[in-house]
Amino acid sequence: MREAITLAFDFEWMNKALFYNTWSRTNSYFQNTEYAARNYPDAAELVLLAPMKKDLPPEVFTQIYQPPVSKGDGYDRDNLLKADKLLNEAGWVLKGQQRVNATTGQPLSFELLLPASSNSQWVLPFQHSLQRLGINMDIRKVDNSQITNRMRSRDYDMMPRVWRAMLAYRGPVPIYRFPGHRNISIPLIMPPACKARLSTR
Repeated sequence: MREAITLAFDFEWMNKALFYNTWSRTNSYFQNTEYAARNYPDAAELVLLAPMKKDLPPEVFTQIYQPPVSKGDGYDRDNLLKADKLLNEAGWVLKGQQRVNATTGQPLSFELLLPASSNSQWVLPFQHSLQRLGINMDIRKVDNSQITNRMRSRDYDMMPRVWRAMLAYRGPVPIYRFPGHRNISIPLIMPPACKARLSTR
């Protein structure tokens, strides 16, 4: 589902139509630094990944990650067709104009939480693309204190975040776990990965 939602985000069109082509899209949390992954996992990385291989997408080992790319014309049909295929495979089907769970009939909808002062001109085009897939995204703007409280209690579906990269090694490695994910691979890989990183500096 998350991959399908990502396919609905037409960065190329937004960058051209809304931001005068001034933005550059990142492929990594550590873009333009020595920490960014640029190729397939090397031998040392494969050793770190081995204990959790069964829990990771096979693409981790077979593809170099690139975010979806559109033609930038505002009619991103190819990526939306890919998203539709993924949703159907995951059991989310179209019923009329609405995407619902094939088993329960539950509509596919979520809330995007935004700071009241944020620049949100990118949100409506994203919402429109999701509507073409039958997905309802409610947009809610709240003040910063509510953003903080909702984030701490993990009471949200989606919100924008700024992830600041480490441009150079400065000591302890930060761990970003704001989403409160349940990916068991994270606690398995962080200690040996950090140890390997520290041993090279």
